[in-house]
Amino acid sequence: MKTNIVMFIILLASSLEIFLRVFSKVITKIFTLLKKDSKIPVKIDIVFKLIWVALLLVSAVYFMFKGVDALAKLFGIPLDKSIIDIFK
Repeated sequence: MKTNIVMFIILLASSLEIFLRVFSKVITKIFTLLKKDSKIPVKIDIVFKLIWVALLLVSAVYFMFKGVDALAKLFGIPLDKSIIDIFK
C-alpha cells in the first residue's frame, strides 16, 4: 500500500512538471535570485526534464502492471503460468 502511494505521488509530481513546469519555474526563480542576469543552462534543463519523463514512465508502467494484476484476479486468470498454458 505504501508503494502505491509513493508511486502515485511520483506520477502526480512528474505530470505536473512535464505539463505545467511547476518545479522548473521554482528552480529558475531560486537560480535567478542567487545570480542576477543568468539563466539555467539548457543542458541542465533538458536533463531535469528527462529525469521527470523517466519517473513518469516508471510510475505509469507500475500502475499498468497493477491494473493487469487486478483484472487477472477479477477474471480468474492465473499469472504464474505461461501464456500458452492459459489457452490449453
